[in-house]
Amino acid sequence: MQFIKCKLFLLILLFSFTVSAQIKVDRAGDFWDLEIKKSLIQIEKIDPFMYDYVKTNVDRISVWNGDFNSFEVINGERVIFISSKNFGRGSINNLSSTIIHESYHIAHREEHNSVCSEEMHAYLFELNFLFKIKDVETWLVEFVYNKAMEYRTMIEKGTCNK
Repeated sequence: MQFIKCKLFLLILLFSFTVSAQIKVDRAGDFWDLEIKKSLIQIEKIDPFMYDYVKTNVDRISVWNGDFNSFEVINGERVIFISSKNFGRGSINNLSSTIIHESYHIAHREEHNSVCSEEMHAYLFELNFLFKIKDVETWLVEFVYNKAMEYRTMIEKGTCNK
């Protein structure tokens, strides 16, 4: 009997660590939270390393009405804010790459790189993931590639502000 109690205790303890390691997704919009969860599943399926990277750097994902995606650290909680405008595109790949892009920013937030350098690297990091997706949308790959090159050009010309 003691052996069973010990195993049960270990099982409960292990389960609580697994549950606490999950990224929280705030409820939002017309089931947008479910789309975000699908994106996380897609990331894990396509690139387990990338999923671990996201899990390591993100505590919560939320949706906001801003024009752009962002992140913030609030009382030690690392939060990605996805613009509600991303949901009109109907692309799970776009949501997945957005999560990866913002995860990169969270991971490198204390390195004090120039804005252009950090954005360029975040877009390249995102692009690396997109190349692993079978039948990824051409417009998405082109957009991410062009943004990376835009920041690269700004760096080369010295027109990037801090």
